Order: sequence, then structure tokens, then C-alpha cells
Amino acid sequence: MQYTARFHACLAEVLRWEGGFSDDPYDPGGATMKGITIGVYADFVGAGAAGLRDDWARQELKTELRNIDDATVAEIYHRNYWQLVRGDELPPGIDLAVFDFGVNSGPGRAIKHLQKCVGVGIDGHIGPRTIAAARAADPAQLIPALMDSRWTFMQQIRHFWRFKNGWGRRVAGVRATALRMAGVQPAIGLVSAWDTTVYPPLPDLDAQAAQMAKAYDAEPTTMSASSIGRASEIGGGLGTAHVGVEVAAAASRARLPAGGFDVLGFWLALAQSPAFWIAMAGIATAAYVWLKERRRNRMLA
Repeated sequence: MQYTARFHACLAEVLRWEGGFSDDPYDPGGATMKGITIGVYADFVGAGAAGLRDDWARQELKTELRNIDDATVAEIYHRNYWQLVRGDELPPGIDLAVFDFGVNSGPGRAIKHLQKCVGVGIDGHIGPRTIAAARAADPAQLIPALMDSRWTFMQQIRHFWRFKNGWGRRVAGVRATALRMAGVQPAIGLVSAWDTTVYPPLPDLDAQAAQMAKAYDAEPTTMSASSIGRASEIGGGLGTAHVGVEVAAAASRARLPAGGFDVLGFWLALAQSPAFWIAMAGIATAAYVWLKERRRNRMLA
């Protein structure tokens, strides 16, 4: 398939930041190769969500993704991102800024931020008005404004604390390249490093991020090894023991003189015991905590 020179230039810049294969458990996109997530690849090959749910199929998709060829990479980027932001119709430099934003955070979101910056109706769908406004705008002002808007959005992402340094370098780098493509000479600080004037490292945020990462990495991977897990197991165990006592007492009261058993009386006796319901609440809480931790362990596997 033939692509425009501008698409190839913008794709080369995107791939410069995306790198190779990664499967970071903190990354909501999951396994990623050259910026293409396993979910995007699954949709591209027709496997869809069903393929991701099946463990064997997911592993196969991950292997295929890791060995993806350049032609397929270009086709996915062109179909899923470049065409959706109508890159060939945007001015040089602005096309890269919107394209890279769309790759990172979704074409619809990138378009909305562009629309906000050029002052047209915000609907996430790029049309003649948005394109005309982008063409009429001064790239020396629009590109920095769009990158600042993107950076503000990124700071609201849940895992910003983990990826902020790489994201910051990328935003600054793409900003500099986009300005050059538009014929604007960027400031010296934007050429090859994260511009600390435009995107300050925010010491408080750095400290918070380090603290969160340390606390997360220190969390045990088994339930019995965590304080919450131990407390829940103990609470659940005590609750289970108490329930056993209450059930035995209710069963004793429900026995009939002739050797029969009053089922209704048995349940009524249990229902009248506050301790029974307290114990049941303890068991339910322990079960909830266990299931929650088990789900977390599966996500990190």
C-alpha cells in the first residue's frame, strides 16, 4: 500500500518514541509492540475480545504481535490513527502533534483537544471546520497549546506516577519535531531533552510517585503474606467458628422429642441470633478481600 511522505515522516517520529516490545503490568494496554497494543492487534486480525479472553489465543496473539512486520505496523497506524485524524489534510507539524497524541491517548481524544485549541465545537470527530481552523492557526502557537493540553490530560491518568518521565520527554520531543516540521525553530531546551521550563518535574509529585511505587512493589503477592490478608483470614476463621457454634446450638434446639428435626425452627433460631449475622458479615468481608487480592495477582501475572 502506498502512503504519503508526510505519513512516513510522522510515523518515523512516533516509532522513535514507542520502542520495541513491552508488557508492563501497570500499562492498561497490556502487551505492546512498537506502540501497537495487543487489543488493537487482536481487532486488526479479527480475533477481537474473544481472542483476548482465551488464554491460549491471547498467548498466540502476543507471540504474533512480538514478531509483527513493518508493513503491518504501517497499515495499522495508517488505518487506526492517521486516517481517523485526517493527517494528510492537516498542516505540517500539526499533523504530527495530533497523530502522536492520538496514538498515545486515542484519536477521538486528540481531536477533542485540537478542537478546544482552535476554538471550534468539540465532538471528537474531525471535519471541514476543524481542518479549516487548524490550517488558519499559527503553528507556532497551536502546537505548543496542543502539547500543553495533552500534558495536562496526562497528569490526570491513574498511572502517571509511573510513566511521567517517559511521557514528559515524548511530549517535549514531539513538540520540538512538530515545530520544525511547521518551519518554526523550537527553543533550545526542547531539542533533545524534557523541557523543564514548560514541563516542570514537580518535586511533590516526584516524591509521591516514588512513595507509591515503593508501597506497591512492597505489597506481597499472596494473601497470607499481607497484613490485610492475614486479618481477613483470621476474621473469616473466627467467623466460621462462631457460625459453627450457632448452627450447632440451633440444631440442638430444633430436635424433636420423637427423633425428628424441625427445619423451620432451625432456621428461625439462626435468624434470631445477632451473632450469626455478625459472623456471616465477617465471612463475606473476608471472601471479598480474598477475591479482590486474587484478581490483583492475576492482573500482575
